[in-house]
Amino acid sequence: MYRTVRTFAVIVGLGLVANGCGDGVTDSTGDPLTQEEAFAIYAELQFAVSDALSAQGSAAAGSGAMLVTPITPVTGSCGGGGTVTVTGDVDDNIDPQSGLGTISFTLTETVDDCVVQTTGANFTVNGSPNIVVAGDLTVGENSLGGTYDMGGGFAYTSDDGRAGTCGVDVSLNFSNLSVGGTICGKRISG
Repeated sequence: MYRTVRTFAVIVGLGLVANGCGDGVTDSTGDPLTQEEAFAIYAELQFAVSDALSAQGSAAAGSGAMLVTPITPVTGSCGGGGTVTVTGDVDDNIDPQSGLGTISFTLTETVDDCVVQTTGANFTVNGSPNIVVAGDLTVGENSLGGTYDMGGGFAYTSDDGRAGTCGVDVSLNFSNLSVGGTICGKRISG
């Protein structure tokens, strides 16, 4: 079972496995972010989500239980301080012996003063509104299939005086290993 939870945590953290990122116009309000800044913030939030779900998985693994549904609030730490709390529903139909099956989920990531350090500035990030992740995944013997979508956004302030909100609209397809959408109006594809 712990393998399943770890797989799930890694899947949620994979939101930025993108090639060929292009420049776009920010869909945020306020001061724009560079592509590097937008992706650094997004990646930090997803690492904190992975941290939160790993804690959930450790508790489930220790009790011998399946992944808890609904997910009671679990919190992961951001590298520079602050947290991301994850709540939601998971339908875990994974065989505990083989580790094969399906997972359907809808998760809400609530960001609270997550500090992200980039080469240009340090950012403090909060939910605005929050980020919602929904997907259906199939874990096979040697494969992972399915999709997940992320939507919502976050608010940011920086130590160089910038502030604003940033939209997230990303879709991943694990069957053909493709990703597309926008983060702060910066297009991602691969």
